[in-house]
Amino acid sequence: MRLLVNFPPGKCGDSVLAATLARRMSDGVPLVRARAALAIVVCGDGSPPWTALSGSAVGELGAVLADPHRDFLEEIPAVVPVVESLAGAIGQRMSNHATDGRQGVRLFQAAPTAAGAALPGLRARLMVSDLQESVALFMIIWKVGPKAAPLKPAVIAAARRTGAAYWAIAALVAMRAPLSGAERDVLKRLYRKECGSGDCEPFSRVIALSKR
Repeated sequence: MRLLVNFPPGKCGDSVLAATLARRMSDGVPLVRARAALAIVVCGDGSPPWTALSGSAVGELGAVLADPHRDFLEEIPAVVPVVESLAGAIGQRMSNHATDGRQGVRLFQAAPTAAGAALPGLRARLMVSDLQESVALFMIIWKVGPKAAPLKPAVIAAARRTGAAYWAIAALVAMRAPLSGAERDVLKRLYRKECGSGDCEPFSRVIALSKR
């Protein structure tokens, strides 16, 4: 089953495989059920044998991801159809501060627009992210756009903590979140500090370019 999740989505096999995975979904071992469910989500090609299983598979994975003591995010492949179907559950796990929460960022990098269903998880990761993860989160939020507007305070706080100003500004502009004079001053200082003595664009131009 771990090999199956590396197949291209919808290209694993036919109804015989679907029936086999359905039986595995009834296994007494939770990890076996979870891996069978993930294989169903990956392998489903929209035909009746698969669609009949998809709802229960997503439900099983949601239950697994809701348990912060059971690492599983790293087994989920970063492919758009899979991430989209599990976006809410992935975001919830990230918001629970699970030990593998950073893996959620990896998944949403592959399907950033799906992260609109996971704002609490993005906010939770912004609270603890280092520089590299903050930049990844800002880029995801940039893709989400206006739906991510509630994350404005978390984005500014993460930028202040990590110094990642450029992509924070891009994310804030993309989310169309109004900035107060004080917030603009904070971002301007952070941007100038990030730029250092380099030949960087003026702050006002960065704001303008980010709006495009």
